[in-house]
Amino acid sequence: MSGRPASRLVWNPMLWAGLVFLILMFRPAYIAVLRAGGAEASPQEWVGVHTDGSFAVLLPELLHSRWYDEANYAARVQQVLLHDLPYSPYWAEFREPEHWLAGLLTYYILAAPAYLLGGDLNLAWLVTGALTGAAWFLLLHAVLRWWSGSDTAALPLALFSVLFPDVYFWLLDINLHWAVVQDRLLTTFFQQGSLVLPYFRRLPSYYLTFLLSCLLFLGAWHLSQSPERRPVGSVLIGLGFGLMSLVHYFEFAYGMAVLGLFAGAVLLSGPSRLNRWNIAVCLAAALTASAGYVLLQVVFVQTNLLSRAPDLAAIEHTRRPTPMAAVHLLLGGALWWAAKREADPGKRSAWLLLAAAQAAAFCARNGQVLTGWTAQPFHFIPMASFMGCAALFSWVAARLGRASWWTPGLAAAAVLVVAGWGLANEAVAARRTYRFCGHPSGVEAGYAWVRANLPKDGLVLTPSMTANTGLPLYTAAKVEVPPISAPVLIFYTKEEYLRRVARMLKTCRVDVERFISERWLLPGPAEELRRRASAAVNAAGRIDPDILEPSQWFFVYSYMDRSDDLVLRGRARLRELYASEAPLEGRFWVWLNDRDRPLVVEQPEAWGAKKVFQVPGVSIYEHVPGARPAAKGGKTTGKKARPKRGPRKP
Repeated sequence: MSGRPASRLVWNPMLWAGLVFLILMFRPAYIAVLRAGGAEASPQEWVGVHTDGSFAVLLPELLHSRWYDEANYAARVQQVLLHDLPYSPYWAEFREPEHWLAGLLTYYILAAPAYLLGGDLNLAWLVTGALTGAAWFLLLHAVLRWWSGSDTAALPLALFSVLFPDVYFWLLDINLHWAVVQDRLLTTFFQQGSLVLPYFRRLPSYYLTFLLSCLLFLGAWHLSQSPERRPVGSVLIGLGFGLMSLVHYFEFAYGMAVLGLFAGAVLLSGPSRLNRWNIAVCLAAALTASAGYVLLQVVFVQTNLLSRAPDLAAIEHTRRPTPMAAVHLLLGGALWWAAKREADPGKRSAWLLLAAAQAAAFCARNGQVLTGWTAQPFHFIPMASFMGCAALFSWVAARLGRASWWTPGLAAAAVLVVAGWGLANEAVAARRTYRFCGHPSGVEAGYAWVRANLPKDGLVLTPSMTANTGLPLYTAAKVEVPPISAPVLIFYTKEEYLRRVARMLKTCRVDVERFISERWLLPGPAEELRRRASAAVNAAGRIDPDILEPSQWFFVYSYMDRSDDLVLRGRARLRELYASEAPLEGRFWVWLNDRDRPLVVEQPEAWGAKKVFQVPGVSIYEHVPGARPAAKGGKTTGKKARPKRGPRKP
């Protein structure tokens, strides 16, 4: 590469990191333009679009995309903005540490840009995603340049990695079905249908949280090949590994496993120039921080929390091994062999770290053989796949850096192709997804009214699961029934959940039999309905509101058991609780979507609630203590009705 200033500027990684940020922000900007243009150019067509309100990506309506889970995480961030702690977004009485310790640091990290951007969670989410992409680019470029010694080798590979990150996501997720492999290839390199891609960009995990893990891996590697003892750095990096327990459980577990195996490899590697002292101190600090986290759990968290809700936490009791995890042993062995042959201490340490990452994944995916239980071990596959792909790209970068045929001109052409391809994918994604990237206008108006009129933590009851999910995200209100979703699932048992559902139904005067028949389907029909909902989104880029609610209610109630029996028993228990539970008293609000009304056997005015807001699609009622039912054709005031004294004067 030429040393001329102009040449150095062309290959400057900061310049390209800025370009990555702009490419990642291009899609949402283009979506906003398309939505505005579509509403103006084709108003008749836009009337039929369910999500016809303001542009948004954090939407409870997008059940079959990564943005749905991200919306649930964002609801926690909203609690940081409201209360300074990531309390439960759904139940006001849940203030104990057991309900906000998990993921504590993650929510503060995400809350910082939201605070700086005036509390606009959607904008903050998009900006954070683009900044995270730029950070990934700088990290990968630094690693690949170190391996290759060449900007012309590192830059195109780093750019490709950031614009097509699902290569890292799927590489070691072995699947022998050709249809699945073909689907992964299409979704990785092309915008397929109206899917929200790439999958790896899901915030906070894995996109942000695994970036933190990789920075810690890089720190541990640096300590291992440093010629000097670095006590402060070793302790800080070790504490970082331990503090990942407050970021995300799976990244914490995987990071500690990698660090432990890497430390063992360094300490037992025989005479070498690797710094064993630094790694030993780092591991000791990580174990100390982890012990501190366990102590926090023992002191502040109910020790029987998981034992009370193993079904919702997806804990599976089994001793079956995972044969496909053997791929990690094979790759780990190859990387270990590369480390043994490597003369350079820094590169030997890097190969050992990458080998430890594969061994850690094998152990994590087969730990149930020893313990007798496991909890969603598939989470470790993308992390190990990422590390395996990083090893592959490092090997490729080293070869390109030495290849005489890899000229700056060829590298520049590769960069232009990758950047153009990535930008074209973002444009296609925007055109295929812009119709569902927005609030339903009536729901959006309801959110605005709740924000303006309800006190903080005001209770809203609704038989709409989209409203139950969206209200804590876009307002300061609480709800009686939360979604069954990853960010909230271990805080209650199924019995507690069904009791709250029954209380909500009883208070809102919902026909329990009709609710069950329409919104709690058996596993077979429910799966078919979700396939239809997913197909409607993926094929046409539209949300079908008629099947939205039944596809959301009790989404993962039978996560570990797909039999009809579990649902039938749950339905029977809900009927029993409905018969025994008393309606809620006190001040609360009732939110009814138009599709909820056929479920209601007694309108809210008839039992003392007053209509305070109505737009097409949404009505909101307020119930205050002591309120009395409205007279037929009259209004509920909470006071004894006075006799009429003639016509009112104009």
